Amino acid sequence: MGYELAPEHWRKGIMAEVIKRVVQYGFEGTLRDCFYEKGKFVDAVVFAILSEDHR
Repeated sequence: MGYELAPEHWRKGIMAEVIKRVVQYGFEGTLRDCFYEKGKFVDAVVFAILSEDHR
């Protein structure tokens, strides 16, 4: 993923919010309690697009 943003809009959190939304909508999955780490179960977030879905 790449993007360009005019310098006058840098450091306002604009692209951080956009990327967060795109990832959540497009290809994020959460594996709940899938790892045991430091005495507790933790989630993992997986990002993927299958070749047959990318057209």
